[in-house]
Amino acid sequence: MARENQQKVIYSDNEINIQTAACQNDLTDIFAIRAIVFMEDQGLSTKIACDGNDFQATHVLMRCGDEPVGCMRIRWFHDFAQFERTAIRKAYRGDRILKRMLDFAYDHVGMKGYNRIITYASQPYAKLWIRHHGWRPTENRPAVTLSGYGKQVIELERSAPDRRDAITLDSPAHMIQRIEGRWDEPTHLEAGDERAVA
Repeated sequence: MARENQQKVIYSDNEINIQTAACQNDLTDIFAIRAIVFMEDQGLSTKIACDGNDFQATHVLMRCGDEPVGCMRIRWFHDFAQFERTAIRKAYRGDRILKRMLDFAYDHVGMKGYNRIITYASQPYAKLWIRHHGWRPTENRPAVTLSGYGKQVIELERSAPDRRDAITLDSPAHMIQRIEGRWDEPTHLEAGDERAVA
């Protein structure tokens, strides 16, 4: 059981659960994390914490036990995925927990057949992603200042792992219909269908 100790939470790795958001309750938890991290901790506006792109994205949610502690948004473009709105509550922050969430997201991107990932980060976060998580600054992309954020950000990139089991048009039709990120879990649409096994 996680317990608070001088504003840091002590937890075991088996208490951490990471998944893609699949219902309104998951999104509510994600918006709560963002409100804490972006609005309360960093003083950003609601327009920065949540925007219209939330309805065109995949959301990653990390919980410690039942407590929502971290999240990330992934948006999909022609030949790359973009990690955005990465947020971890202060009491749970650390390189180990960020790595867990990033590894989950890399695997998810690879499963969808994407290879290139980008993100935008300000210092010192860019240094953290470069030094500890294998990212590199994108060539010939100057730093930009995002309106409302008030800080310069640089574009970073890295590759997703190649997955031989990535979903393609050759994948079983039932697998393609399954819930995002849960492609190995049959749904009610497959009840009684012997062809549903992927």
